[in-house]
Formats: sequence, structure tokens, C-alpha cells
Amino acid sequence: MGEVLSSIDTLEGACPDFIVIGAMRAGTTQLHNWLAGVDGVSLPQMKETDYFIESKNWSLGPDWYAGLFRRGKLKGEVSPNYSKRDVFPGVCRRVLEQNRNVKIIYIVRDPVDRAVSQYVHSWYSGLPLPRPHELPGTEAEAHLLNTSRYAWQLETWCTALPPEQIQVIEFEDMIANPQRVLHNLARYLAVPPPREAAPTSRRNSRSDLGSLPQWWHDLRESPTGARLRALAPARLVSVARSAVSRSSNEQPAAPDLPDWLLDRFRNELRADTDRLRSMTGRRFASWNV
Repeated sequence: MGEVLSSIDTLEGACPDFIVIGAMRAGTTQLHNWLAGVDGVSLPQMKETDYFIESKNWSLGPDWYAGLFRRGKLKGEVSPNYSKRDVFPGVCRRVLEQNRNVKIIYIVRDPVDRAVSQYVHSWYSGLPLPRPHELPGTEAEAHLLNTSRYAWQLETWCTALPPEQIQVIEFEDMIANPQRVLHNLARYLAVPPPREAAPTSRRNSRSDLGSLPQWWHDLRESPTGARLRALAPARLVSVARSAVSRSSNEQPAAPDLPDWLLDRFRNELRADTDRLRSMTGRRFASWNV
């Protein structure tokens, strides 16, 4: 009987109640920090479990995933890689196999601004990238653009779930009206909002990423790194980051993307952005696309 109960507990622990699926460089770290302060919500202390990605941490299994959460609370996680279906397919199917009642939260940002931010982020993370004049037509450009194709990223979720299980948040609104966004989100999740929004973190900023050695970035993306991040207290991880950081002056500055390339991005993303407006009934008036 004890074994049966243990199996049931593990299964329940592997079923998230809500997931912030992205988008990358659209405020997911800030939202994670906000949600961590909400009573009744259990988040893994590691942001980005990437559990539902087959090529990343799916092999760690349901016991590992269930162990990331506290019992008796609303379970949720924040993993922006879940809205990169071009490189990580099958996430929606794996999630819904665990819980068809899951609530999905998707933060969207001006798609060109987001793509530029991802390019800079990848540069300071040490990923191999073409220089801006070499970017058109490459896989790197395709990935930057696909991650900003929000309608395309959402369509698998919209096909499988009713509209009331999908919440789209504007990054620009998060910045301008954090308390309003947070209260609306708390209402959506049926939990009390925190008294105030958490202060903005400098984690994953240009200087922060640029100060970390490449082996740190490689370890973080590995299954071994996932296990370590799940076990190590957040404060210990922060101390370790500080200990291995180097002067950001050692990292060459990311190149600026020229206006002709930004215009190219706008042209490439316009059709998808118009489709997002149609899907959501929202104007996204501050966007330049």
C-alpha cells in the first residue's frame, strides 16, 4: 500500500498546475521572482527546469521533477525554452500527457526588440554566432526569428487547450504596470498576489553573463548542472557565480545590429505578429512591427 501511495504522490508531483513557457528575453526571470513571493505557489528554486524537453532533462524522470516542488501547493515552473518549438519539439504533448488542465502563461515582447536581446544574450553566453552582416539566411537568424514568431509558437497550445487556459502577458505592460499585471495573474491562477512586485534582478544581464566563464554556461545546460541547480540553495549558487565571475572587460562587446538588419527582421515577423493580434484580439500598440 505504501508503494502505491508513493507512486501516486510522484505522479501528482510531476503534473504542473501552470507553466510560464516563455518567451526568452521577455521578462521570464522577473516573473519567476514575482511568483516566488506568492503564498500558496511552489516553484522550483531553479528557474528553467527544461524537464519537458526530450534532449535536455526529460530523462531525469518524474521522481526528479516531483522532488522540485513542495506538496500541497500550486505547482508551477518557468522555462522559456518551452516556446522554441523549432529546436525543442514535443513539449506541448509531454505537458498535456501529465495534466490537460494546466494553465499556460506566455510573455510576449516587441518581436524585433526580443530578437536583438536574444542575440546579445547568446553573444555574452559564449554561443557561436555569425557577425550581423553574416546573419541573414543562417540557422542562427532563423532561430532568432522563430522565437519571436509568437503566433506560431502558441498555435500548438491553442489547438490543444481552451482559451481560458492560456494567458498572454505583454512585457511592456509588465514594465509599465507591474502591480496590475501581477494582480491579474494572481486572479488567473486563483492565488493571493504578493504585496509588492519583487525588485528587478540583474541576473542574465549583459555584464552578468559576460563575466561568467564558458564552462559555467556549458555546465548549466547539462543534465548534471540541472541536478546541481535543483539541489543547491539559491544563495549558494549566487555565491558560486560571484566566485567564478571575471571582469566583464575580458569579454568583447556584442556588436550592434544595423538598421537594415532590423528592417529585415520587421519584414520577416510582420505576418506572424498580425496573426497574433488576430488570435488575441490585442493591438500591441507599442510594438514597431
